[in-house]
Amino acid sequence: MSRRFALKRYADHDRLRRVRFALLLSLLTRFEGFFRRRELNLSESPETFDYGRLAAILGAPGTDTPAELVDALFLLEDSCVPEQADRLAETALSLGLALPEDFTPEDAAMAIYLENPEELKRLQCAVACRMPRKYTFFAPRTPMDAPIMTLGEAATIRIKTELDRWLDGRGKGRGNVSIQTMMEGSTCQIAIRHGGFFRRENKIDAGDVSTFAYRPPEYDLLRFDLVDGAIGLNLANKSKGQEKAFLDILGRNCLGVDNAYEPAARYSFAPLLLDGRDALRCDDVPGLARVRVIEWSWRRMGVHCVHTMNRGLDLFAEIDAGHVVSLTRDTQFTLVKFALQFAGQPQPRIVTLRGVNVAEYTRDEDAPVVEEWLLKRGFRLPPRGLSREVRSDVA
Repeated sequence: MSRRFALKRYADHDRLRRVRFALLLSLLTRFEGFFRRRELNLSESPETFDYGRLAAILGAPGTDTPAELVDALFLLEDSCVPEQADRLAETALSLGLALPEDFTPEDAAMAIYLENPEELKRLQCAVACRMPRKYTFFAPRTPMDAPIMTLGEAATIRIKTELDRWLDGRGKGRGNVSIQTMMEGSTCQIAIRHGGFFRRENKIDAGDVSTFAYRPPEYDLLRFDLVDGAIGLNLANKSKGQEKAFLDILGRNCLGVDNAYEPAARYSFAPLLLDGRDALRCDDVPGLARVRVIEWSWRRMGVHCVHTMNRGLDLFAEIDAGHVVSLTRDTQFTLVKFALQFAGQPQPRIVTLRGVNVAEYTRDEDAPVVEEWLLKRGFRLPPRGLSREVRSDVA
């Protein structure tokens, strides 16, 4: 997730007005010297304040723009989404912040940032981890002796230090790594924010074109399975070099060995071939009402065949109608997209499996149900066997 400097809320004068003026002013006064040089008067009243000028300044930073301000804008931009209003309110209350009845998500995010930026970073981590992401999974070359209960603080610090050193050597800056972790059952979700390569963009002001440079943030998301040590990666930079570096660093600090990870089968399409329609049954998974295959890709006899279906149709209905040939043992699926219909929900949850180690779906409160169904039907391979009792943590 590499980011261009493209703000929606904080580069729009109408949306800036949604932030309570006292909170907005508290942020701006931290950079009073910068805004004075940019000829923005912070002593104006809410009625006369020049929101248009502020939007122009925030939307087109220059070489004199404080890095802390740019960082704050990205953080606020990502966090104050309407869907997170409840989480923002809960976080504000946990910090002892009194929000008025008519607060907006922008108000809550700004108040949290002013009080404790780390809390807003944690909330941003939760937002990022719950968005639909494609994860590529890797497994330890040697099965773990025992599951891990949690990722300790010392291990997190070591990971941060090594990543910071590696990224600095690739021109992405030093001292910019931030790691947030969040537990979801037996999975530790890890959001890593760091600097990307410098970017230069042109801006135009009163007919004059100039160039400004900034270092955008990049976000890497990881899912660390505490049971079998498997790691799922969603990296901003898709290079093999960065993928290997992340796996090596995590392997050293989580499993204690170098070259710990290898691509490994985590998913299987065999149930569709062996069980047919029964592979989609969900009566033993509470909360699920129906499952269909709505898109698929397969190989037969070396030929790559792609079939794309509209929602509302499914693979086995097409087979029954004679529109698609029946499945045989030489059918090799390379992609399957499931539509999981939850009871009481109008829209199905889409789960996509690509090959044997890539999965894409929304990781939110329904994710454990998705994982349970995949495991029960055999689409998710069971964790490798463990030989000893649970370890307390990775220190």
